[in-house]
Amino acid sequence: MVRLNPGTIYFVRESDGPDKQFSNLVKIGLVEGDRSPFVRLREHQTGNPRRLKFDESQFVSTDAVKYVESQLHRAFADRRVSGEWFKFETEQQLEDAVALARGLSAEMVELSKVFEDAAKLEFRYSNGMNKPASDEEIHWGTQLARASVYVAQATDLIDNIRDSLKEVAIREGEEAVEGVLSKVVIEKEPAFSTSAFRDSNKENKKLHSELSDVIPRWSATFKLLIEIDSTDLDVVVTDQLDELAVALDKAVKTHDVLALNETELRAKQLSAPFEWEAARSEALLMSSCGECEGIENICTWSRKVVERKSFNPEKLRESYPDLYREYVLPREPEVKFIRLPFKN
Repeated sequence: MVRLNPGTIYFVRESDGPDKQFSNLVKIGLVEGDRSPFVRLREHQTGNPRRLKFDESQFVSTDAVKYVESQLHRAFADRRVSGEWFKFETEQQLEDAVALARGLSAEMVELSKVFEDAAKLEFRYSNGMNKPASDEEIHWGTQLARASVYVAQATDLIDNIRDSLKEVAIREGEEAVEGVLSKVVIEKEPAFSTSAFRDSNKENKKLHSELSDVIPRWSATFKLLIEIDSTDLDVVVTDQLDELAVALDKAVKTHDVLALNETELRAKQLSAPFEWEAARSEALLMSSCGECEGIENICTWSRKVVERKSFNPEKLRESYPDLYREYVLPREPEVKFIRLPFKN
């Protein structure tokens, strides 16, 4: 379920030259929770030769702050210079951007109840019945299906980018991905291996079953039944995704880490509003389901207790300590590459 994390949207200006006038470049950024935008401003100022400032009257407090930011980035994509910096030719254009942020913030107030209702229903039994679909529910389902396609395509791009960055780090060393990835080696203590124990022989496999507990667990499974044809997709969005795929291919061939970093940022910015749209449409459908099992030809939302068998290694340790120790095996250190925050 979506968390409507609150925060503040801010608009950073930069000034330079003897007259100290503002340039037409503006950074649209965010801080989450109670963090002060002024702290973030000091971080932006580091290493920037131009003086950065912003107007407190243009701060916009909002729920779902990441969504609001992504919607602003998408709305002004044609003005984007790099990363989160945009060009606004006039003061009125900037004021229009602030007004849009305030409008999105007001929308979040309205939508918060939908998410709260869906969250409550998630832990109520469904009654096994399907309700007929309304035109509004068909619309929500179609929106969810379309947004999910975009998110899946963007996610594939991001996964490919991160795999490529790891390959560069492994092949050329950590210096090649400095500021983008950080290598972390996690030492692992010896531990009992359930799979090695279970798969070693028939006797252990039988014992594995005998020492497994039946545990009741709550299951809430939402499934969308609508499928979207490629002709129903937005040509503009699919073209942007295709452009990112081309940029990714070029960056991979040239081992250009900075281009990979920039392409990932663009993919995340493109994906973010569709992630929100998918979450919003899903919450609307869940709320509309109520206690029903689903909506005919649109979705199912089964909520029930299911029983699953789960192996309990403590039972093995207590009853067969020697056998347990036999499968306490050493583990290789885990190498992780941590994605560092984007800097624009």
